Amino acid sequence: AVLEVDFFRADAVADLADDRAVARLALRAAGAALGAPVIDEADVVDLAVVRARGAVSHFDVGSYARGANAGPRVAPGVYVCGDWVDRGGHASWSTEKAVVTGRQAAAAAAGDLGVSVEAS
Repeated sequence: AVLEVDFFRADAVADLADDRAVARLALRAAGAALGAPVIDEADVVDLAVVRARGAVSHFDVGSYARGANAGPRVAPGVYVCGDWVDRGGHASWSTEKAVVTGRQAAAAAAGDLGVSVEAS
């Protein structure tokens, strides 16, 4: 198993120095939330813990509707991307959406330079 742990509004967890302790906590929480057996810690082959002390998520229930409705090109030479950008069809707030919109913005910039690339 590969595990990445991101906690919002959880400074007490961010202050834990031991990544394995954070992994144990995350694996137990995921098992409890999903009603599934806990993944054995020995099966974790790679682990990353993102520590963003004092960070908060600006997203809440209904916040998707307030997202920036922008295409990848908002002005000549200006391109936008990120998990907060609403392009339709990808209604999540996530690293995945940031990557998707980043690829779209890169494809738009490349197109403006006469280079043909796929955004997907």
